[in-house]
Amino acid sequence: MSTTFSPRAWAIFLLVVAADVLDLLSTTVTNVAAPTVVRDLGASWSLAPGSARATRPRWAPS
Repeated sequence: MSTTFSPRAWAIFLLVVAADVLDLLSTTVTNVAAPTVVRDLGASWSLAPGSARATRPRWAPS
């Protein structure tokens, strides 16, 4: 049994995949840049995205 998808279905699929890739890229950039931004602004480590604790990581400069 062969199933074919319409061009509209493929377009929707590609749009969803592109949105997912852009979301992943945005999240990656934010997580990579967060320690530098927090350090440069002198902000609390609790403001860093994805931080489960309000403490500074051991690897972070004091």
